[in-house]
Amino acid sequence: MKWFLKGAAVAIVSAVVILAATAALAGSGVGGIFNLGVKNSVNRTSSLIGKTAGAMLRLQNKGSGPAASFQVAAGNTPFTVNTSVRVANLNADMVDGKNSSDFYAAGSKVVDSVHADNATNADHATNADDLGGIPASSYLQGFKVSYAADNPSDFVTIVALGDLTLQAACGPGDKIELLARTATDHAWIRTGQQGASDLMISNYFFIYPGSDSNVLVYHSAAGQVVTVQWASWQNGTGKDCQFWGTAFFAP
Repeated sequence: MKWFLKGAAVAIVSAVVILAATAALAGSGVGGIFNLGVKNSVNRTSSLIGKTAGAMLRLQNKGSGPAASFQVAAGNTPFTVNTSVRVANLNADMVDGKNSSDFYAAGSKVVDSVHADNATNADHATNADDLGGIPASSYLQGFKVSYAADNPSDFVTIVALGDLTLQAACGPGDKIELLARTATDHAWIRTGQQGASDLMISNYFFIYPGSDSNVLVYHSAAGQVVTVQWASWQNGTGKDCQFWGTAFFAP
């Protein structure tokens, strides 16, 4: 009987030691068992590696809380990925550190804009190509015209509007020469006492503005009108030939 009690006591002690050792190893340390419902600690990376068409790990919370929580020290990313493929149904609150409220939703109106501060009523700008109900093509288009060169200089283009091309050169005696060309037949051009009433594509028309101010008017057979107003100097201060003005185009 004594030997039986002694053996039973040894068995009980051994079982307690084994259970205590198992409890100590489970859920802690490298190689430990992951136990549900308790805190599991280890200072090593744990990997789940496999090959399957479905998800390797699935977390489902049927309660009101999230399925997963990622917590890191301040300044660290909560998780990383190795692909730029879009994640379906991912709802992110921040984009490059900016909250979703920092962005305008599609179809929304900008509250303030530097270029719209003087707009009386932006709601009626249904067609930005129209101004006052008139298309932009109906308005004159104005351009600065300038030419300054020393004698001698070859012809360079100073106006190219509609079907009219106007070139300038500084010739012998510091004289300004203008050369007009048309892209359509049966156009006419006039400036002061100089002009042509039937200018053709194959022709060109010379103009000698001198030291003066004047206006040139070009009219194409299709109805285009180009007006150039200028002041010119020959053998003046600075460059030998100077030509300054503005050009307007009415299609």
